[in-house]
Amino acid sequence: MNKLKQWLGIETVADERTQLKELRSFHNAGLFIVVLAILDVIVRGFILDRPASHWGASLVYVIVYVFYALAKMALEGIYDTEVDDERSLKKKMKQHFWTHLTGGLFFAIVMLFLRGMPETLRDWLRVLVTFVVVIAFLQLYEWVFTKISLRRTQKELDQSDF
Repeated sequence: MNKLKQWLGIETVADERTQLKELRSFHNAGLFIVVLAILDVIVRGFILDRPASHWGASLVYVIVYVFYALAKMALEGIYDTEVDDERSLKKKMKQHFWTHLTGGLFFAIVMLFLRGMPETLRDWLRVLVTFVVVIAFLQLYEWVFTKISLRRTQKELDQSDF
């Protein structure tokens, strides 16, 4: 980060308050760019109905930003602050499963409305597989990021004991 700051011509200061304001301004700038990318996807993709080549890069920017933010939160140990041991992790994963099940069901229903009702067994199996894959993906990313965050938190607590 310091090399990037030097390359951009930003001075590094020792004052924590100033550093916090610097980080907040970088956060706000990044958030502004993501909001512009989301607006680009909405306007070009949905309202103007342009091809994906016009707004696809903006969608990639949004996905990368969200993934980076989630990974950064997990690596900092603040992804899910309610999870502080393995028992609470299991309890939280059960709660997330039901949330993801609801989200997957909603996604499947929306896809049924957009694509129409399946007519063959193969089409119904495709809907079922899509439903299961969405739930599995949501549960997997939740488990991975929560587990990373839990390990980071436990590591910090172990170091603070000494």
